[in-house]
Amino acid sequence: MFACYAGIGECEIATEVVSEAEKMRRVPGILFVTDVGERQPWIKGTGLEVVEIIQVYKDLDWDREKLRESFEWLSEEQIQAALDYYAAYPDEVNAKLIDNVEAYVRELWEKYPFMKPHWEK
Repeated sequence: MFACYAGIGECEIATEVVSEAEKMRRVPGILFVTDVGERQPWIKGTGLEVVEIIQVYKDLDWDREKLRESFEWLSEEQIQAALDYYAAYPDEVNAKLIDNVEAYVRELWEKYPFMKPHWEK
């Protein structure tokens, strides 16, 4: 009943659940959490989205040791789960990275409209 109320068909929900279950089977240490209306892959036991760890890894020029130092409180298995998820689903994670940057830029332009390029006005 909720699926119909939310405008999502039961078949779509079943497909999403199967897809998430397959991803969790393929990459142990991952779970899915609804965050801002979307289901996102998180690292089990951390409160961190996979994309958050990958963003830091990317910002550190893909330096594994620096990543380890940046997330010293995570176990090696938790960090590896994020890296394994990215290796298995790079298009999904990259799309989320781009979405995050675009959202940040929109927020920046709202706060500082003079920074918005003339072609975006």
